[in-house]
Amino acid sequence: MVSVILLAVLGPVIFCLLFCILKLIQFLSFKPLTKSYEIQTELPDEKKTLKMLQYNVFWRPWLLHLGTIEHVRERARLLVERLVDYDFVCLNESFHFGSDVANEFMETMKTKGFKYIVTSRRVPILSKFVIDSGVMILSKYPIVDTDSVTYSDGCNYDGFAAKGCVYAKIQISKKQHINVFATHLQASYTVVTEKDYNVRANQIKDIHSLMSWRTTGDNSPTFLLGDMNIDFDRKREYSNMMESLDIPNFKVVDTLRTEEGTRPITIAVNSDEASLTLKYDKNQPKSIDYIFVFEHDQSLIKSYTAKVEPMPVQGKPYDQLSDHCAVSCNVELK
Repeated sequence: MVSVILLAVLGPVIFCLLFCILKLIQFLSFKPLTKSYEIQTELPDEKKTLKMLQYNVFWRPWLLHLGTIEHVRERARLLVERLVDYDFVCLNESFHFGSDVANEFMETMKTKGFKYIVTSRRVPILSKFVIDSGVMILSKYPIVDTDSVTYSDGCNYDGFAAKGCVYAKIQISKKQHINVFATHLQASYTVVTEKDYNVRANQIKDIHSLMSWRTTGDNSPTFLLGDMNIDFDRKREYSNMMESLDIPNFKVVDTLRTEEGTRPITIAVNSDEASLTLKYDKNQPKSIDYIFVFEHDQSLIKSYTAKVEPMPVQGKPYDQLSDHCAVSCNVELK
């Protein structure tokens, strides 16, 4: 009886203490980059092509893989050389919580020409969130304006992560800029629940609001990149996503969708022992990673070609750099 009373009294105290410790770890390990940059790069008179990449890198905080080795630091270092040919890169799950891996990665990327980097805002102290969004945009061209939104809705493990959407206005030439949005939506664990569906729907509404605000009166090329956690085979949710992303004066295009109405797999491509794929995702290949092109009525985009990038690795305990494949897109401008 006494032990029950002690547990009832001390339980909430212990929980609050642990929560405060996690908050402190987050505060000390995450230094957000949310300010625009001065132009320190010699810009071309005109730019005709863009090369971009979206990648969920699977750098999970140590709390989520206690007892298992996920080779996060090594995978981050190997990734650097795979990115040097891109103009800008959007990453998901590049978490800062309790680790310097993301900071080390960003510093290395700066030496490769990616001098302009933005992340989500600092995790609010007075909130339920203890983990940052893990979303960042890295660019070789100046990020002259930036913004972000933190989703208020979340559930399960994701309810403790400050997931959101990050915006970067990137100056690609003396006269041209592009609008880039990066995000990572609510995940589904084991099965897709109605709660997951509703949370993602609300998060997409937040994306729509941010995009509508940031593209008003602007016909510049606009892109949304991210792990949407919406499988192409879930037709109702996919259709609702495409409808909800519709913003005034723009046509939204899923660049990976083929003319035949199919879409390639982006996660759980392999499910063998060397795979980083989590148990509940093994043997359940899905198509959930996206690069969306938003074509204005007065479109400045001539063409685009997207493809899946598996990021294979040899001679390591893992066969890919992440449990996801990356998605790349080459864009030709008018």
